[in-house]
Amino acid sequence: QRGTTPYGGQQVINPETGEAEDPFPMMPYAVLMLFIYPIGGPLLLLVLLYAHKEHIVNRWSRSGRRSEDGTRIYSMEVVEGLIKNYHPAFWYFSIIDMYRRLSLTSFLYLF
Repeated sequence: QRGTTPYGGQQVINPETGEAEDPFPMMPYAVLMLFIYPIGGPLLLLVLLYAHKEHIVNRWSRSGRRSEDGTRIYSMEVVEGLIKNYHPAFWYFSIIDMYRRLSLTSFLYLF
């Protein structure tokens, strides 16, 4: 059976109980993910970068793989994609760039 909502929409009514079923059962999960993805994702990456901070700041090459004389230095393959475009002193800038991109993309939803 179908009933009507106060806004003119239709909702499913359970024939056994006579009560309307929840039209948005995933809404709490969606609201939770709205905060976890834009805030928690970059924060986890920041923690990962902070754990490697000493090696990032003291690296000899952009990627952190090998130095100019060929000796192996600390492997930073885990964070290489986040650090290779930035100077070692600005190890955190990829996270700032993520928030900048997220804010520019989210700004479009206001209009």
